[in-house]
Amino acid sequence: ADRTGEWREGIGRLASLPTDSASMPAMLSAYLKLVRDGNADGGCRLYPGSPMLAQKLARPVIGDRLILCEKIEEVAEELRRVMRGSKAAIHVRDGYEAHGLVPPPEKRGLVLIDPPFERTDEYEATSELIRKSVLRFANGIYAAWYPIKNTHVASSFVRRVARETGKPTLQLSIDVDIAPRDPATSGGVIKHPMSACGLVVVNP
Repeated sequence: ADRTGEWREGIGRLASLPTDSASMPAMLSAYLKLVRDGNADGGCRLYPGSPMLAQKLARPVIGDRLILCEKIEEVAEELRRVMRGSKAAIHVRDGYEAHGLVPPPEKRGLVLIDPPFERTDEYEATSELIRKSVLRFANGIYAAWYPIKNTHVASSFVRRVARETGKPTLQLSIDVDIAPRDPATSGGVIKHPMSACGLVVVNP
């Protein structure tokens, strides 16, 4: 986390906000509570990943289940340890092969695609995963996170998802427009090159 320091402009800007303030939006308050629940002191030193956040939002009465994919064995084992006691099923496989896991028996579900974006063809792989999944599970909801480093490339990705699925799509984005930091006055931290990100939702 300290290598890029990007958390300072993310959760770091929200960590000290009071969740019981009347001016606090309900969704933001609920989000911060989820983050703080994973810290013994109620702070934000430890940040839950998307599997843990999803598990905390699962509705036992309705019977929500989690199916998680992680292709690195050591990370999958850590995920099993962290999720022990939950109803999460953990598959040691590439998430881009997850279209083979749909449709679920319940015929309802949200597929969250939270890629590392370490591949040069990540946009193509994500859109192909959504396309194949929609063919198998047409009424599923698909939410894919993506970084916005090049607005043209990001917009092309969203248009491709809408075109290839033929389904309603919703595009959400945020740009915190962080001013570059001076390493001399910011403890050596330089602005992370990505200050904007997006979420495309199919079947919102």
